[in-house]
Amino acid sequence: MKTMNVDDSAAMRLVVKKTLRQADFDGHEISEAEDGAKALAAIKGASPVLVLSDWNMPNMTGIELLEKLGAEGMATYIPMPDPNEVRGPLDIPFDGLDVKPGKKFDFAPGSGAWAAVSETDDGKPVALCLADANFAANAGAALAMPPPAVAKDAAKTKDLTDVMAGNLAEIMNICSRLLMTDTSPHLRLTKMYPAKSLEAPVQAALSDAKGRIDFEVNVPKHGPGTLGAVSV
Repeated sequence: MKTMNVDDSAAMRLVVKKTLRQADFDGHEISEAEDGAKALAAIKGASPVLVLSDWNMPNMTGIELLEKLGAEGMATYIPMPDPNEVRGPLDIPFDGLDVKPGKKFDFAPGSGAWAAVSETDDGKPVALCLADANFAANAGAALAMPPPAVAKDAAKTKDLTDVMAGNLAEIMNICSRLLMTDTSPHLRLTKMYPAKSLEAPVQAALSDAKGRIDFEVNVPKHGPGTLGAVSV
């Protein structure tokens, strides 16, 4: 996950970076800027998921940076979940789930990945939930309780049975709730696509995403896969 650390104090930037590393952000891309003006220019090119900014800085303050981001349409109102927020709802169907930050995975047509589109109540698509071939197979199989070998075969062939795809849709519906808070819009899952059948508007939304975060999710008795949340 791309993170921008903005502070005019080099010492404070170091403290923030160390804190992020200790909070399991190690391995994620963390860039820095010493004031709001430099941060704004960098954000336009890097499109970070998270911006951590000081309040009082020369050239452009933190609140001025926030206002600029909002005015230029770069601020997102769809929250990105953290591992604990992912683990909670998914631990109901999968008792003993293990979740940690993951790496962005390939979403090419032959990848075997899946995408679920979430819309606001007025029909505006604002978020996607993504599953790589391993998570799709493991989650889809775990709810149906076939032998783990069935999930391994599905991940290898990148082809889910109808039952497994239906189970995955239920999990992706839970994932859409991970993108909601008390102050964000209500979302509902509208459609789920395999990567090989992704419609052009959904592909464009994925390519132009405002934010994305991926998690490695280990489904008990089946194995790990990657689940992604995208703000569009």
